[in-house]
Amino acid sequence: MLASVQVQVILDYSFGRQLLDLPASDPVWIVASQVNTPVVQQLWHSAKKRPTEVTLLQPSAVLHFASLLATLHDHHGQSGSAPTYPQLSVYGLPPTPGVVEDLAEFGFRITQELPDNWIAVRLEDVLQP
Repeated sequence: MLASVQVQVILDYSFGRQLLDLPASDPVWIVASQVNTPVVQQLWHSAKKRPTEVTLLQPSAVLHFASLLATLHDHHGQSGSAPTYPQLSVYGLPPTPGVVEDLAEFGFRITQELPDNWIAVRLEDVLQP
């Protein structure tokens, strides 16, 4: 069985060096910006990569959240070779009704809203004892 991970989705254009504070084991998908891109490039060229898996997204990802979820599912879903992802931690995108609907289509529900982000959990993982 594959290990479970929390995928960090950063759609905040000014997240920058906060990226270095995320858990090293969590895959990160972060929107490209003048602030974020240099930090990502620094990580890619660093011997001490933290986090270890960082994907740079085009800014259009912010506008097409459902498409981004489909991409995440392709890379981290049960059919992929990467670990499954029972949780998403999303920064820089308010949990609007449209976002909640997109999440539900992929089997997720928002379980926690924090000052800087929100966390969505797969319904199957919420329902298990």
